[in-house]
Amino acid sequence: MELTQLNNDAVEGFRAEFGIKESGVDRIIRLSYELLGLISFFTIASAEVKAWSIRKGTDAHKAAGKIHSDMERGFIR
Repeated sequence: MELTQLNNDAVEGFRAEFGIKESGVDRIIRLSYELLGLISFFTIASAEVKAWSIRKGTDAHKAAGKIHSDMERGFIR
């Protein structure tokens, strides 16, 4: 049986038994973000949640511009 065919509880039990803290995909994404110096922030509008990636250390003013240039222009510092 493949891990992908197991339910979440079984997968968590398997990981705990072998000391695996995160999935391979989660690890690749986390390490890629670290290597590239990226972080994520989230916006919520109605029923939509969106993740945005920006460089670590980016100020809120520039992060707002990632969402829309009008937000960056009208951002109060």
